[in-house]
Amino acid sequence: MAIESGIRINVKSEGVQELIETLERLPPKVAMRPLKQTLKRAAKPLEQEAKNTLPVKLSDLKQAITTKVMRSIPAVKTGVYTKRVVVMLPHKGKEIEWDAYYLLYWHNYGTLYRRDPNHYFQKPVNIRKEHLSGGINPKKFIQKAYDNRFAEVIAYAEAHLLADAEKFLDRNSNRFLQKQVV
Repeated sequence: MAIESGIRINVKSEGVQELIETLERLPPKVAMRPLKQTLKRAAKPLEQEAKNTLPVKLSDLKQAITTKVMRSIPAVKTGVYTKRVVVMLPHKGKEIEWDAYYLLYWHNYGTLYRRDPNHYFQKPVNIRKEHLSGGINPKKFIQKAYDNRFAEVIAYAEAHLLADAEKFLDRNSNRFLQKQVV
């Protein structure tokens, strides 16, 4: 059984039955657009906070932190992602190119026996390597960003979800809704 990491945020709005019925008449891909846009805007303070909480020596790697919109469901993910920034790290006397994701991951969760005990790791530390007591201490800067901005993200999403969906329908009502009239 795989355990997904991350923080799930559920937003509820009251009195939107009419809007839901209208969105249900639209193709699913189209109906998700205003929800995704609102969630992406709601996540921007979280993304900025994650960039601001980076340790000073890693501040050049801010580009690796971003917000991604999910394709199949109305959701967004904010965090450190691969294939965005490359760093050169020394290894056995020469410099090797690494994806910045790994460097940020190591500094966020720690390495070897200094790993964050509260984080779920798919590959736990091998017991036979107990002599490897060194490593990087976990700085938990991503979790600090979530803790600092979580309430702001929820408040923005709840306050703007309905209004943004209505604006979307107003702008696009001619394109989507009139095609369905028989």
